[in-house]
Order: sequence, then C-alpha cells, then structure tokens
Amino acid sequence: MLEETAMDASRPGMATQPPTANAAPETSPPKAVVALVLGLLPLILWQAAMWSERIAAQAIRDDGWRRLALYTANLSSELEHYDYLPRILAEDTAIKEVLLDPGDATAVDVANRYLARINTFAGASATYVIMRDGTTLVASNWETERSFIGANLRFRPYFQTAFKGEMGRYFALGTTSLEPGYYLARPVLQDFDTDRKIIGVIVVKVGMNRLEEHWGNGPVQVMVTDDYGVVFITSNKDWKFRTLSRLDDKTREIITTSRQYHNAPLNPLGIETKETMAEGVRIVAFENGARYMMLGAGIPNTDWRLQVLMPYARVGRIVWAAVALAGFAFAVLALVAYSLFQHRQRLRDRLTHQQEIAGTLAAARDELEKRVAERTADLRTAQAELVQAAKLAMLGKLSTGINHELNQPLSAIRSYADNAQAFLDRGRTEEAKGNLASISELTARAGAIVTRLKGFARKSKDDVRAVPIALSVANAITLLGPRFRSEGIEVVSDLGGRDILVCGGAVRLEQVFVNLFANAADAMAGSPVKVLSVTLDESEDEVTIRVADSGPGIDTGVLERLFEPFFTTKEAGEGLGIGLAISYGIVTHFGGTIEAANHHKGGGVFSVRLKKAENGGCGDGS
Repeated sequence: MLEETAMDASRPGMATQPPTANAAPETSPPKAVVALVLGLLPLILWQAAMWSERIAAQAIRDDGWRRLALYTANLSSELEHYDYLPRILAEDTAIKEVLLDPGDATAVDVANRYLARINTFAGASATYVIMRDGTTLVASNWETERSFIGANLRFRPYFQTAFKGEMGRYFALGTTSLEPGYYLARPVLQDFDTDRKIIGVIVVKVGMNRLEEHWGNGPVQVMVTDDYGVVFITSNKDWKFRTLSRLDDKTREIITTSRQYHNAPLNPLGIETKETMAEGVRIVAFENGARYMMLGAGIPNTDWRLQVLMPYARVGRIVWAAVALAGFAFAVLALVAYSLFQHRQRLRDRLTHQQEIAGTLAAARDELEKRVAERTADLRTAQAELVQAAKLAMLGKLSTGINHELNQPLSAIRSYADNAQAFLDRGRTEEAKGNLASISELTARAGAIVTRLKGFARKSKDDVRAVPIALSVANAITLLGPRFRSEGIEVVSDLGGRDILVCGGAVRLEQVFVNLFANAADAMAGSPVKVLSVTLDESEDEVTIRVADSGPGIDTGVLERLFEPFFTTKEAGEGLGIGLAISYGIVTHFGGTIEAANHHKGGGVFSVRLKKAENGGCGDGS
C-alpha cells in the first residue's frame, strides 16, 4: 500500500508533502497514569483483604453461634437428665427410715443395696445419703475401697445449699474418688405435717466423661468454666482445670477451702484477646500461637459459661487467596488496558504519518478504520470473557450456600438404597424396584438443585418463579412417607385436582412443607387418632394450603411466639426451634404469609398463603 502511495505521489499534478523528521513515537502510557495505577494497587488489595476477612469472619461467627446453641442444648439436656433422681429418692420411705434410725444395721444394709441398684439403673457415678452432721450414712459404692460411707462432707457447698431446703448443684473433684463430677443434692424431710424438718440430704453424682469424649470427637474446641473462670469440662484434656486468667490469692483460698478441685494447680491458659467483635464474641490467641474465635453463653440454672472456640487460621488463608485473586485480576486488567493503549497509540501514529503524505490516503484510511473496528470488537469480547471468568470464580462460594439443600435428598437416597439392597436379599424385587424409582426421582431433584449453579454461570436470575404447588406437597409427603407409615399416621391430601402454579421455588417450598408435616407428626405423637390433612383453597390472586393435624392443639401463649427463632416447646435436646422460623423466612421471601391457629376439632392448623403465578407472573417473566 505504501508503494502505491509513493507511486501516486510521484504522478504529475499531485501535491505532496515530505514526511517530517519526528522523534520516536511514544508507546508507553504517561507517567502520571502509571503512577495513578500503581497507587491504586495497594488500595485495591487492602480493600480485597478487608472485604474477604469480614465475609470469612462472619461465616465463622454464624457457624459458631449455631454450634454454641447445639452444645448448650446438649449440656443442658445432660444436666437435666438426672434432676428427677434426687427428687424421687428424697421422698423414698426406705431413705427416710434409715435417717430416722441410723443405728439400725439391717436398715443401713438394705438402703446400701437399694441405692446400688438405683445407681446402676440410672447410670450415675454415685448416689449417697448424708446425715444432718455431714457424715455419709448410706452410699451406692458401699462395697468398694473408696466408699463414701463415714466421710464427712459438711464443708461441701451442695450439702450446705440442700440443708437450707434448696436444690444443691455443684461441680467438683470427689474428695474420696478424686474423680470429677456434677453433684445434685436435695433435702430429705420428715413426713410429719407439723414438723417437716430436714433429717438428711440425698446426693447424686453424675460423671461428664461421656460428654467430654463426644465433644472431643467434634471439629471445634469446647470448654465450660465456672464463675471463677476455671475450665472443668472441655474437649481438650490439656485445658482441664486451667483458668482463663490468673486467679488472685483470695479466689484461690476460696477454691482451696471448698476442695472443689483438690490439688489442681489452676494455672492460666495464657489466652490473649486480640479483638472484641461483638458481645460474647472475641478473637483470642494462645501461647502456642493458635488463634480462635471464642463465642460464649451462660448455662441455665447454673453459674457456668460454655465457650466454643472456632479455628481462625482459615480466615488468613481466605484473605491471602482473595488478595492474590484481586492482584491477578488487577494485573490482567492492567495488561488489557496497556495493550489497548499501545494499540490505539500505534494506530494514531500510523494515521498521523499517513496524513503527512499528501494526496491519496483514502483507501489506506478505510483499511485502518476496518482494522480498528475488528480489534475493538476483539477487545470487547475479551473483556466479556474476563467478566464471565470472575462470575465462575464465585461458583465455589455459591456451592457452599446450597450444600444444606442437598443433604435431605442424599440422605433419602441412602435410605432407599439400603432398603433396596435388603429387599433384593430377600427376593422382594417389586419393593426394590419401587425404592430404585424413588432414588431416581431424588437424584433428579438433586440435579435440579445443582442446575442453580449453571444458571448463575449463564445469567443471574431471581429464584422466585412459577412452580406447581401440588408437586412440592407430593414430594414432601413422599419424603416423610416412611415416618407416617411407621407411626400410623393417615395422610389425607385434597388439592382440588388442578395443578396450580404459584410464585416460589420448588425445593424451598418442599422444605417448608417437610417442616410443617414433621411438626404435625410430632404434635400427634400421643394422640389415639393420627390424621394429617392437606387442603387447598384458591381465590382470584392467591392460593392457601392448610396443613391440619389431630393433635392436642397449640397453646394460646405459644401461638404468639411460634415463628420466633430458637423458640420451641419440645424437650431439651429434641429441637432448636428454628424450623418454623426458616419456613416463615422462605414463605415471606416468596411474597406470601404463613399463620398458625387451632381448628374446630382441637388440633393445630398452619395456613400457607402464596401468590398465583397465573395472574401477572412472579416478577421474573414466568
């Protein structure tokens, strides 16, 4: 092309202009721009570090609160499990008779054997009776070398509390056995109406070894401290009978006098608080350099405090990964910008040079403009690919968020697979085929959950869409079918015979109905007639699904707090009270409502009201 231009310029009548002797073209960005870019790099990396640390710490804190609630319920259940025993024994005639006549050797022998049987049946460490002067009269370990009989325990706080007529609770090392345990003490009263005086104290000692072994197998560290800060129950044996901080002389004297921890040195753990994040949450460091997020809560009916220590090292790893990713993305964008700058600079220099040649530059200019358009299109494509790559990098975090939604179908698949194997072993092929069909359906459901990740990779969409309500109800009934059959629950489902579309999400709606059906089954546990009824009412714009049971109904005081997180009427250890709160959040997110009441037959009824997808869609084009 340049040769043709030179030929045209040599033709007669063509005005030409010789090229000027310019300095070498500038191919690097201006120094001010480079300085600005390099100055922004530390700020971007710092922001990435702060953002990733905040997100990671929040995730650990949320996990810590959940684990703290679980461990607190676990410990409270263990403590309350033995409350009944001293209450019953304090009213036992044999115990009262031996206290009224401690010199009767036959009565003492009968009481010793009686307590030994009771202690073995209850699974306690020891059970014994103390007279008014503090001397142990009867004990379940009367035949052992370390029998409590004859030991004077008047100095023990649990004895002093019980002798005042109150329930004594205390954790300490045994003065005879030197084994740690939780002591429950209750006064024994005479049966005379006019003189119900205290004639002795019944004590039950409970060991915490089983609880500590269970905690020791967990993924986090757990400790329980008394009001002095002494660790007496823990998942880490090296922390036992150590303190959160150094004890003063007065406190040590109090503990020594009560012989609560015998001769334990009570050395401090060497914990240093690095940061206080919120009430009950702080970042601590041990002498060996290990860092934890410590979350604590008090134990009801005690002066104890349970602490959960979540490993904090992974936060640093997440921060470094985020900084590296941000640095890499910044470098890629800088290279793209530098390449674009060089490309445009070369084009500008070329156009300037060709414009100095008088005459015939039209063809060359058209060619250059075409190349610029092609290169610009290539750069836009590359930029779009970079944006898509950044979205794909987030898929790892999104997969963590839906992990809990896969647990339910996977657990059901395992159960169906085990049953199918048992049926095949027995030659019951038809039942095995039924289980395999259920496995296929649950696999498809799990695949539907994974499809959300693919949807994110293509385009972000709202998860509220048109779904068939009958399918969600049917899936929930199928999942709980084995329980319904084993507990003799009759399920009556009447959805009107028409598959109505509502605004929601198939998997999440199924989770709501599973929670409601499971709660209904719990409510009917003691009912002679067990009927679960599912009905549907529809209006022009809404659909109402009512789940009713034949249980005893819901108390008026409970109705007002039913959807509060962690509120439950179940026994300790049987539930955390978050199922209905989660269901409430899901239905509200779908633009619906959920209410609880008692129906006219006496049982409870939950009403889930959702918008119809047939009238105007759900805001996502469905």
